[in-house]
Amino acid sequence: MKPSIRFFVLVFLAIIVLISSIQMVRLPLWGYLPLVLFAASWAFWRILMLHKFSKSPNSTKLLALSTLSGFLLSLSFLMPYPFFLTLFVGFIPLLWVEKNLSQDGKISIWENFKFAFHTFVVWNILTTYWVANSAFVPGIIAIFANSFLMTIPFLLFHLAKNKLKNTWIGLFSLVTFWLSFEFIHLRWEISWPWLTLGNGLAGCTQLVQWYEYTGVPGGSLWILLINILIYRFSVTYVRFEPLKIVGKYRNSVVTLSLLVFLPMLFSVFLYQKFDLTQSDKTAEVVVVQPNFEPHYEKFTVTENEQLDKFFRLSTQQVSQKTDYLLFPETSFDQINVRTLGKLGITVPLQNYAQNNNKLHIVTGLDAYKILTDDEISTSATRTSKNGRLRWEAFNGAAQFVSDSSQIVPFYKKSKLVPGAELLPFGKLLSFLKPFFRSFGGTIEGCGTQENRSVFWNKEKEIAVAPIICYESIYGEYVGEYVKNGANALFIMTNDGWWDDTDGYRQHLRFATLRAIETRREIARSANTGTSCFINARGDIFQNTKYGTDAAIKQNINLYFNKTFYVTYGDFISRIANILSLAFLTTVIFVFFKKLL
Repeated sequence: MKPSIRFFVLVFLAIIVLISSIQMVRLPLWGYLPLVLFAASWAFWRILMLHKFSKSPNSTKLLALSTLSGFLLSLSFLMPYPFFLTLFVGFIPLLWVEKNLSQDGKISIWENFKFAFHTFVVWNILTTYWVANSAFVPGIIAIFANSFLMTIPFLLFHLAKNKLKNTWIGLFSLVTFWLSFEFIHLRWEISWPWLTLGNGLAGCTQLVQWYEYTGVPGGSLWILLINILIYRFSVTYVRFEPLKIVGKYRNSVVTLSLLVFLPMLFSVFLYQKFDLTQSDKTAEVVVVQPNFEPHYEKFTVTENEQLDKFFRLSTQQVSQKTDYLLFPETSFDQINVRTLGKLGITVPLQNYAQNNNKLHIVTGLDAYKILTDDEISTSATRTSKNGRLRWEAFNGAAQFVSDSSQIVPFYKKSKLVPGAELLPFGKLLSFLKPFFRSFGGTIEGCGTQENRSVFWNKEKEIAVAPIICYESIYGEYVGEYVKNGANALFIMTNDGWWDDTDGYRQHLRFATLRAIETRREIARSANTGTSCFINARGDIFQNTKYGTDAAIKQNINLYFNKTFYVTYGDFISRIANILSLAFLTTVIFVFFKKLL
């Protein structure tokens, strides 16, 4: 880039950063401004430090290619169908960068890290910028930490390819390392699997009906394999005359075509074949979207005013035939789990259920429990200053029924949001507690439970899964509800924290994948965002608009069979884990063999 052009670009980006920063200071809600600020700031920094960025003589070209990769990987998350196709070529520019930096079999970990990290920062900024609307500094940390973690499997692929001296084996190791990374990222305490590759196909549910067999890992595998085959064709196209490729690599072209189109055709077949009337049981469900703005309004409106609004909206739809009334996440605050339905604001909920004979009210609650002397403390236990009082806080859900003599079942959200609901690796990172506390993070975390419990309806002999917000992006985890008897999925969420941005739209689309994986219908209640119903094929019905009060009603089908994916879970990822371990062992063996 010429110095004069570079100067004007830097000035332009600096102006954008300044204007967006001023606007964010002035406005209570930021919307898309974090996207503008983060993208412009990162571009400014990259261009400013371009001369120091890489030793490669083609650094500007390689930087452009790595930027293109980040952009292509983002498109399907930002703009669903038909932009899912960009995922099939998203890794190719970055693979060209790696090839350029690995000429003559040289291993350049640091050089590859810089370009790969840039790709994943671009991807994370463009798709998850909205996290900053709920917590600005933690949002920045999430973007860069996740980008760093994504870089690790790519560097392991680079190392394996060059150490083993085989391009095809190296490329296959990229598949296994990436799937293993996604598997781990779904299960540890800094879990942030929002950008799992298979999630990017949520905008085209008619083409991924086979997720009932493979789950989201199957989509990730599909995307990676197509990227690798197209990349090899692109290398061949440059190396040989284009006209010779068709004849020489005819079998590979056929293989690629089958890999792309057969899963799509199979999916369309499954979509058309699936019988939505196969169940002989249904339930009438009413979903309420109260639309309390969570940053400010939620904490200024009185408890009774909130309750009145819930009942006013409910009464518009609830009838004597209604089986379930669904409220969103943390609908009511500071609830003592030992007095559910007996004291406080939960009494009117119990009474409302009693006044509607067969009604079951399922609602999210911000709750707590004071521990007795014989109850064992956990990592989430909080203690008063004098040490006399121990208690735990929960982001939970409860079910109120007409029979007040029944114990009110309570479910504790168990997939917690890192930072907001959990300090990851609390003992190891205890020195960060003051930092987390200053940004509103939960130090002790929320109480959780080991198993996925369901809420039973004794009259109909059915059960529903109480899924709370963040939990709905975990495929195998949601499948555990179905294993425990859930015939339908109830998702309670509060997507208003992210303002009117792509965040709540992505969250909604991911829910459609849970419907396909489990072949269960979904009732989704959002405080604001999108409340809706989703059938077992992933089709969305009666989706509400952001920022509106609403109550919607629908008869949902109840299913009893378990899909292959529910039974066997992330089996593809577990196979990848074994292969990744084999690749790592081989690389280490080759490394030490050369030393000896």
